[in-house]
Amino acid sequence: MNKKDKIWATIIIIIAFFYIFNAVVDYKVDKIYEEVGVSNPNSMTDSDCSSNKYNCGDFSTYTQAKAMFDKCGGVSNDIHYLDGDDDGIPCESLR
Repeated sequence: MNKKDKIWATIIIIIAFFYIFNAVVDYKVDKIYEEVGVSNPNSMTDSDCSSNKYNCGDFSTYTQAKAMFDKCGGVSNDIHYLDGDDDGIPCESLR
């Protein structure tokens, strides 16, 4: 195996490591949310950006509301009207 092949093999191993690591972390985060009985706002299965489905009362923390706000498009597509005054900060009462 020449030097160029070794470099490519190393790059592929690093990419595979990060892919597996990310999958494990996502799984553990989902399990933590499940254990405390809260929906993971970052989970693709728990978010719906097609219609006005959520309001600030659906979130227990600002971080959850912000994650949903950002996932659905932020200021440019505030489908859930989480940012009432259009300042880019959703659910300010949760801060």
